[in-house]
Order: sequence, then C-alpha cells, then structure tokens
Amino acid sequence: LQNLYQSCIDIDEIERMGSEPMLQLIDSQGGWDIFSTWKEKEWDLSSTILPHIARYNGIPLIIFDVIFDTDTKTFMYQVTQPDLVMPTQYYLNILHHPYLKQYRRYIRHIIRLLRPNHLTMEIDNKINEIVDFEVQLANITMSHFDKTSNPSRLTIAELHALATSIDWLMILRGASGRNHRVISADTVVLVHCVPYLHRLQKLIIITQNRVLASYITWRLVENNVHHLSSDFQHQNQIFTHFISEGESTHVAAARWHHCVEVCNYHLGFSLGSLFAREKLSQETRSEMDDIVNSIRRTLLNRLPWLQWLDETTKSHLQTLIIDMKSEIGFPEFI
Repeated sequence: LQNLYQSCIDIDEIERMGSEPMLQLIDSQGGWDIFSTWKEKEWDLSSTILPHIARYNGIPLIIFDVIFDTDTKTFMYQVTQPDLVMPTQYYLNILHHPYLKQYRRYIRHIIRLLRPNHLTMEIDNKINEIVDFEVQLANITMSHFDKTSNPSRLTIAELHALATSIDWLMILRGASGRNHRVISADTVVLVHCVPYLHRLQKLIIITQNRVLASYITWRLVENNVHHLSSDFQHQNQIFTHFISEGESTHVAAARWHHCVEVCNYHLGFSLGSLFAREKLSQETRSEMDDIVNSIRRTLLNRLPWLQWLDETTKSHLQTLIIDMKSEIGFPEFI
C-alpha cells in the first residue's frame, strides 16, 4: 500500500517517464494494431482477457469481481456488463454526434502523445473502427442495468454455453491463483447480464479479431491515462469536461488526494483497516453492530403496519432488510 502511494505521488518520476510505461504495457499485451505491432496469429481472445481480469480489474467486454453472497454465505465470482467510456445515450442518439466526434479527437490526442508524428489516414480509419465497435457495444448493453438486482446463478459450463467464444473455465482458474484447483465446470457464478452475454457472443463472431484486440488495448490505455504524465491527464480533463457538458470543474484534485483515491480503489479494504485498527476498538465495532441490528429489527417490526404497501412490496422489502450488510471497520479476512 505504501509503495503504491509513493509511486503515485512521485510526480517528477512520472513526468520523466512520460509515455514509456504505457508503451511497455501495450507491448506486454502483444502490441497494438494502431502502431502496426499486433500479430493476429499470436492473438487469442481468452488469453488476452486473463491478464486484464487478474491485473486490471476486468476488460471492456465483461467485468469480473468477487462478492460475498448473502444466500450461500460464501465469496463468489460475479459477472456484469461493462461500463463504456461515455454515457450510453451518447452512442445511440444521432443528436449526440458531437460527443462521438470529441471521443475520436480524444483518442487521436492520446495516440499522438504515445507516438508523435504517427497519425495517418490509416490510423484515423482504425480509430473509427474502435469507436464504431463501442457504439455496437452500447447497442447490446442492458438498459436500466442494476448490479444489485437478483442475478442468475449459472455454472461455468452453462456460462460457456451462453458465450462460447470465451474460455470461462481457463479465465476463472487463472484469476483464482493458488485456488485454481477448486474452480471446475460445476462452479456457480453470479451473472447479472445474461441477455447481454447472449448478444455479446453474436457480436464477437461478426467482429474481426484485429478490431476486438484494438478496442481492448484502447480501453486499457484509456483506463490508465490518469496514471501518466500531465500532458496525458490534461487531455483526459478536456474530454471529461466536454462529455459532462461543463459540469466538471476542469480542475484536477490535489495529487495527494488523487493518490489516496487510487489506493482506496485498488486496496480499499487494506487502506480502511489502517484507520479502523487505530481509531475503532473491537468494543466500538460491536456497539455499532448492535445499533445496525437494532435498526434492522425496528424496520422489520414496522413493516407489517405500513398499510400503503401491498404484500408483494412488503415481502421484497423484508428480504432486503434481512440481507442488509453491516460494513463497519474492515472485513475480518484482512
């Protein structure tokens, strides 16, 4: 945690290295068609997905994470649909064409910073392919998506039957590290986006590997722009300000604040435990748990008396109240 913070706060070293860390990362992923360094015969979708899942918290096609399942009282893998770079409506409504134009301009600026004087008409065509593919992704994502809704419980074998282009068993075993032996075709996974995965399979089939690989690499670049030098961050701020329709203040947070957020995003439980161990005694945590349990009992006791709710709604609320989690301090496994 300390090393992560120190590497983030070292602005002089970040400015000195410039684009080099990102270029090395791109090379480690097999190159990028934008730079003509990608080779199709050496590329495989599932092998590309694995390091993104294990190291970079998912890819732009699917998101994997681990949650505590209140029904089974165990930790389980969860599959959800991805977030896009812009709000979904910006890809679908012709009135939002200026946003797509700005998005293409943003990609061009980032490519220019990575490889000065590399932009050509061919590169512009490849940028258009990246954006066009993301528009297709926007068209197949589920509207009103809610990660907290009741998921489908599918075995990995059933998941593979749903989207055969992805080797789910290989990916989940690889992401499980030392626990890979407990992952089998019968392992149950929580899936929040069955219709999306069905449509994703069809999209993968009709899309060239070159375009798939190029889009995945672009999203890896875009997701990490804020870790790079100030010229990259400046372009990101301009783009964010534009798509937020001026709601963004266009003022970067203090570097220490940004680095704390980075640590919290990647190692949130560990960061929280440093504070909780010093400031929250076990007795205090127990008292807070008692307060939460008291609130839960009160809500359950009052529920039958709420005449303005029908029985179906009451039953649903009862389930939500019972499943309400108490997150005080830090998890016991830290």
